Amino acid sequence: LRRSKSWDELISRYEAGFGTERDLIAAAECNCEYASASWRMTLADKIDFHPGAPTHTMSGIQSFDERQIQVQIPYVDGSDDLRHALSLYLKSAKGDGAAALQIGNRYLKGQDAPQSNPRAWAWFTIAAQNGSAAARTNLTEFESHITPEDLKAGEQERARQVKQLSRFAAATANQ
Repeated sequence: LRRSKSWDELISRYEAGFGTERDLIAAAECNCEYASASWRMTLADKIDFHPGAPTHTMSGIQSFDERQIQVQIPYVDGSDDLRHALSLYLKSAKGDGAAALQIGNRYLKGQDAPQSNPRAWAWFTIAAQNGSAAARTNLTEFESHITPEDLKAGEQERARQVKQLSRFAAATANQ
C-alpha cells in the first residue's frame, strides 16, 4: 500500500463504507500512514479542523469482483467528516484527552465507526491517561459491563494505538 493510489482507495473505502463498514477513524489512521510514508503529504496542517473545498471529481475504485466503479469525491482531501476524524486522531496523538474521548464515544455508539466495545475501551483508556476526567468516569462505568474477552481485545487495541499515536505525534512534530 505504499503507492498513493492504493492509500487513496483504502481511505475512500473506509470513508464511504464501500466493501467494509464505514470507519472514519480507520480512514484517519490510513491518512496518517500515507503521510508518514510520503514526502508529498504533511500532517501538521491537519491537526486543526478546517472545512474542505468542494469539488466534483470522480475516482475509480475496483470492486471485489474486479469491476471498476466510479465514486464521486465531493471534497478535495476528503469529506468534512473525515477531516474532523483526522483532526481528532492527530489531537489524540498529541495527548489531547478530550479528542480521544470523542473517538471512544464514536466506537461506543457506532457513529462514523463500527460499534466496538474493545475499541471504545481502548480510546477511553487513552483519554483517561491523557487527563480526561470524563473518560475516567466513563471507563469506571464501562468496565463494569465489558466482557473479559472484550477487555483483552481492548488492551491489545490500546497497545497498538499508543504505538501508532506516538509515531504520528513524532511525525507532526518533525513537519
